[in-house]
Amino acid sequence: ENFDIDLARQNLSSVFEINSVDKLVKESFAPDSKGLALKAAGALIEYFKETLSSEFAQNSSKNFDVIKTYTVSEFMLLDKATRKNLELTESTTGNKRTSLFATIDKTASKPGRRRLQNWLEQPLFDLAVVNARQEAVTEFIISNDERLSIQALLKRTYDIDRLSGRLASTLISPRELNNLKDSLLAVVEISSLLDQFKSPIISSLKYIPDSILSFCREVESAVKPDPSLAITDGGILNVGYNQELDEYISLVEDSESWLKNYENEQRGKLGIKNLKVSFNKIHGYFLETSRANESKITDDYVVKQTMVNTVRFMSEDLQSFEEKITNAESRRNGLEYKIYNELRRTLAGQSSLIKQIANATADLDAIQALAQLAVDQDFVRPELNDSLDLEIIQGRHPVVEANLSMGAFVPNDLKDTQIMILTGPNMAGKSTYMRQNALIILLAQIGSYVPAESARIGLVDRIFTRIGASDDLSSGQSTFMVEMTEAASILNSMTEKSFVILDEIGRGTSTYDGVAIAWSILEYIAKTFAPRTIFATHYHELANLARIFNSIKNYQVLVAENPNARGKNKIEFLHKVAPGSADKSYGIEVAKLAGLPKEVIQRATAINNQLQAQRKQKLGLNSKNMDSVKSAINQDGDLEIDKLPLFST
Repeated sequence: ENFDIDLARQNLSSVFEINSVDKLVKESFAPDSKGLALKAAGALIEYFKETLSSEFAQNSSKNFDVIKTYTVSEFMLLDKATRKNLELTESTTGNKRTSLFATIDKTASKPGRRRLQNWLEQPLFDLAVVNARQEAVTEFIISNDERLSIQALLKRTYDIDRLSGRLASTLISPRELNNLKDSLLAVVEISSLLDQFKSPIISSLKYIPDSILSFCREVESAVKPDPSLAITDGGILNVGYNQELDEYISLVEDSESWLKNYENEQRGKLGIKNLKVSFNKIHGYFLETSRANESKITDDYVVKQTMVNTVRFMSEDLQSFEEKITNAESRRNGLEYKIYNELRRTLAGQSSLIKQIANATADLDAIQALAQLAVDQDFVRPELNDSLDLEIIQGRHPVVEANLSMGAFVPNDLKDTQIMILTGPNMAGKSTYMRQNALIILLAQIGSYVPAESARIGLVDRIFTRIGASDDLSSGQSTFMVEMTEAASILNSMTEKSFVILDEIGRGTSTYDGVAIAWSILEYIAKTFAPRTIFATHYHELANLARIFNSIKNYQVLVAENPNARGKNKIEFLHKVAPGSADKSYGIEVAKLAGLPKEVIQRATAINNQLQAQRKQKLGLNSKNMDSVKSAINQDGDLEIDKLPLFST
C-alpha cells in the first residue's frame, strides 16, 4: 500500500515494454483497487531487482509474460481451519500421503502436479470455468486410449515451466536445454493426438508453432547429447556447429593421438616397458615410471618428482606440447563459452511462447489426472448450477474409500435437507459423513468427477468446518475458546450459498451451557441465511428444533444393538445415515470397546442410569408435552425458551 506508485509504473513499463501500464489490470477493478494492484506488481518487480542476479536487469522484459489479476468472487473461499479439517494437502497429523491431494494426484509431470494442487486449493465459483473443465475431463474419459498415450508422453517431459524460466533468465545449462528440447518434442507428439478433441483446454495444444520446432532443431544441432556439467570447461557443443571452434576441437582431440605415439616412442628409446604419459592439474604433463627404472632416464630428461615407488620426469618435446595444447584448450573453452552464451540469449526469445506451452501442458496433465481418477475410482460427473440445490446420492469419502478394500465403504445420501441435525455415537461415522459431502462439493467445483452415484450441487461460495478440538496455547486460548472463535467466524461470514459443517458445538463447557449455545447457534443459522448445513451433536434435545423450523431435519447414524451378546460387543456400527434422531450416545459402549476396565464400565453404567432417571424426572420429558413446542413461538417468529416444556420449571 505504501509503495511508490510512480516507481511501480516505471518498473511495469520497463518489464512489459509498454507506456500505459493501467491496461495490465482488469477494467472491472475500482480505481483504488487498480492502484493497489499496480503497487503490488511494481513492488514485486523491485524485490526481484534487488535480490536476483544482474541477469534479471539485463533480461527483465523476458522474465514476465503477463499480469494475471483475479477477484475473490471467482473462487470458493477456504479458511485455514477448513483446509486443515478437510485435510486437503496433509492430514491433521501432518501426513501428506493420506491427504485428499495425494489421493487424487494422478498427474504425470511436475507442472501438472502443481497445477492440480493449485486447483484443489482454489476451487472455482465460476460455473462456466467449472463446466469447461468437466467437458475436458469427459472427453478424456471417452477417449481413454488417446489419454493413456498422452499420459505416457507427459511422463517423458521435464519441468517445462521452470525450464522456460531458466531460459528467460539466460541461466539455462546445456543439460537443461536438452531436457527442454526433449520435453517440447514430446509436446509436439501430444499435439498430433488431439485432432478429435473439442475442449478448449485440450485443444490449446493442437497447434504447435513452427518456431518451437526450429528451437528444437537449433538445440539438437548445437548441444552435445551428454554435455559437460560446467559450461566453462568445454565439451558442451557439437562438432560442426561453429567452424572456428571446430579447429580448436580438432587440435585438442589430435593431441590424444600425439600423446599415444609419443608414449610408445619414449618406451622404445629408453627401454622402459611400463613408462606412461600422465597429467594432473598441479604438474601438468609428465613421464612416469617405477623407481626400478630410474637409472635408465638419460641426461636429456629433467626429473620433476621422486616418490617411494615412482619417478616423474619431463622432456623438452613434452613441455613444448603442453604449452601448445594448454593454449589451445584455453582458447577452445573460452570460445565455446562465448558461443553458448550467444546461443542461449538467442533462444531466450522463445521463452514467452514456451511458457504458454508449459501452462497449457500443465492444464492438460491436470485434466487427464482427473479423468484417470474418475476411471480408477468409478466417479461420476456432477451437475452444477446457480441454485441452492444439494443432492448427493450414495456419496463416498474419496480418501477413506481409497484406503479400504473394494466395496467396504458404506455410501450415504444427502438430499431433501437444508439444515441437518446429525446424531449418533462416536466412531459411527458422523465426521466421515460430514467431510465426504464437503469434499464432494469441493471436487465438483475444481471440475472433477465425484465419488457418488449422482450429485446435483448449487455452487457453494464458501465451505466452513468446525471439527475436532485443540488448544492454542501460544495465544492463551483454551479448547473451548478456539471452538467459539471458529464458530463466531463462521456465523459472521456465511451466506445462503455457503456449506457449513459443525461437529459437537458446545462440548467444551458444561452440559447446560453447551446445549444453550448449540441450540442458539442452530436457531441463528435457520433464521438468518439458512445455508446448507450439517450439525453433528450428542445433545439429543436439539432434535426438537426440527419441530420449530421447516428447514431443519433430523438424521442419525444407525447402530445395531444385540443385548444378548454375552462377552461380545453389544453394538455394531452400521455407518448408515437415516432419518430420525438417536436417543442415546452409546458412550459407555464405545468406552468398553476402547478397553476400559470392567469395574469402570459397570460403575459408569449405574451412574448413567441414575442420572438419566433424575434428569427426565426433573425436566418432565415425554412425547405428549413435546407436541406443544410450536406454541412457544411468538407472533414475531421468535422462540420463547421459558415456554418450552424442555426448559420450563
